[in-house]
Amino acid sequence: MLRERYLGRRWGGAGLGLALVHRLVDQLGGSIVASPAAEGGVATTIRLPVAAGAAP
Repeated sequence: MLRERYLGRRWGGAGLGLALVHRLVDQLGGSIVASPAAEGGVATTIRLPVAAGAAP
């Protein structure tokens, strides 16, 4: 949680967005990965499980 607060202050936000997304993704049984983007910044990948036969 400390990391999210630091990043939020550095980039001008409250730092709550990533923490909320992380909790939601975790509750849904998914995963979230943040990695450096080629053009700078961060690329975020979110994976969520989908039931077989579910419509997109």
